[in-house]
Amino acid sequence: MRKGYVMLDPSNKYRKDDMEKIQSAKCDTIFIDNIEDEETRPQWNHMMNGLKKGDELVVVSLCNAVRGLRNLSTLFDRCRVLKVRLISLRDRIDSWEEMYPACVSQLMDVIATLQGDILNFRHSNKTSRIKRIVSSGNRTIRAQRCVALYKSGASIDEIKKETGFNSSSSIYRVVKEAGEKLDRRTNKKK
Repeated sequence: MRKGYVMLDPSNKYRKDDMEKIQSAKCDTIFIDNIEDEETRPQWNHMMNGLKKGDELVVVSLCNAVRGLRNLSTLFDRCRVLKVRLISLRDRIDSWEEMYPACVSQLMDVIATLQGDILNFRHSNKTSRIKRIVSSGNRTIRAQRCVALYKSGASIDEIKKETGFNSSSSIYRVVKEAGEKLDRRTNKKK
């Protein structure tokens, strides 16, 4: 069974191209994680747990599929043990050498640039997420969103993610400036 995997970033200029590549690979099942699920990657985990001997795994690129050299090593080992064919479309790698001929230098290039590619992928997502938040309105809208989340009981970490603030003190400052009562700080002894 041929299984495809792609992690999609709505702001990524390759999004449409990535989907077309995976679909053109004639996968029986395509697993898609959105960039917001990068930490948990539920579809990736579901797919990896369902791999069986002789399956074929198609990914857009290895930097899209794994999160570091340790994950890459784990993926390669799992494919080796289960005799799973691994195809990376953008990297032009095919472990069975049918789609792409064997090329050690190609694999070395992929491994050498993997960490940088992953960092670029993560950085572009974080930057684009914050730009979307800030450009979706002005500071007033961002502050209103922060206050609304605070009042609704969202955690400080959730508020940071949603608004793009980097520090808790910024959140407390905005909430205080809005005239709301600050009730989440630890109570000091009187």
